[in-house]
Amino acid sequence: MNILYLSEPDPRMTHFGGAQRTNYIWRALQEVGDVYTMTFDQRFETEEVAPRLWYVKKLQRVNPLRDFFYKLQYKLLYPLQVLQCFPLATKIEKTADEIFPGIKFDVVVCRYLDVLGEMHLWGHPHLIVDIDDDPLQMFDTAKSRSMNPLLRHLGRWILKCQLQFLSRKMTLGWLSNASQVNACRIRVPLAALRNISAVPSVDYEPDATRKMQILSVGALDYAPNYLGIDAFLSEIWPTVHKAFPDLNYVIVGRNAPTEYAKKWKSSPNVIQMGFVDNLEQLYAESLCTVVSVGSGGGTCIKTIESLSYGRVCLSTPFGIRGHEDAIASSDIGLYAFNDASHFVELLDRKVMDAAERSRHEASARQYAEENFSFKAFADTVKQTVQNVVNQ
Repeated sequence: MNILYLSEPDPRMTHFGGAQRTNYIWRALQEVGDVYTMTFDQRFETEEVAPRLWYVKKLQRVNPLRDFFYKLQYKLLYPLQVLQCFPLATKIEKTADEIFPGIKFDVVVCRYLDVLGEMHLWGHPHLIVDIDDDPLQMFDTAKSRSMNPLLRHLGRWILKCQLQFLSRKMTLGWLSNASQVNACRIRVPLAALRNISAVPSVDYEPDATRKMQILSVGALDYAPNYLGIDAFLSEIWPTVHKAFPDLNYVIVGRNAPTEYAKKWKSSPNVIQMGFVDNLEQLYAESLCTVVSVGSGGGTCIKTIESLSYGRVCLSTPFGIRGHEDAIASSDIGLYAFNDASHFVELLDRKVMDAAERSRHEASARQYAEENFSFKAFADTVKQTVQNVVNQ
């Protein structure tokens, strides 16, 4: 089977949650057939960087008239925080037919609706799109928060029109949160492809000696992550610091906005570490993790990663999406906090007592291993692809 994979990030990258999902889909597809990959950016030179893996350059200039209307549509529509599915497509230097001449693709898999819509990469009889996060939930909880009501209503209406249009171009879509499959307003068959996370290496020591620290991990150029941490530091951390004055809060993530990073430095016992390539030592040393997101879509990969590393995770209610049924039926080491006093109570009861913490950590590891393995992820990809091709 010949599979064309279209992605924005290089699928070999795994340094943040979204890139990990891109990589896992790529690897899973390789278990199904021969994968031919195109990844796009205006900074690239169009070239083959690995066997059947091409960087393809986005063209910023085509001709003066087209360039004028291209920039105009962005100026009008981009502030509305809708998908990059505009009337004029972003041109690319070479198409799939030019890069892979003579190859007949049985199925095309596209990572993200934006990739599909920006460059109008449709026209394939079997097209699967990894939608990942519900676009309307992302718009409602994150993208539109700073917009005035009139623009918010206009943007939401345009987004719904874009989703209806793109659904006619697709065969099937994947969503990372199973509970959104029936609620998502995309008129195309949908299937759940649950997020999985990085897993510990054989050298990881889950029972290592702990420091008096709790840990948050996430890409800090992603608004739900830095806004969540900022809210945690403003609303929760002062009470936590008063209750546990020796406790440190370690924040790991790339590209935090400068104004937020400066603000966070004034908080007591807060350690900002920027990007860290290998997180194992930090997970091993930490008492627990904190997921502070209050907006976004899909399921939070860092919640799953914390459980995979055998660490109790204290999360906002938003950060436990996709795990509600498991939490209701058993202990999985994942607990939602409602306010500062509730966080302190959970920290005291579930984390500070070593024996109690160890029990919850074992439950966390078991839950992650049983429900979020790469094998289960790859099996879902394989089954979906085969079903689409055999339609």
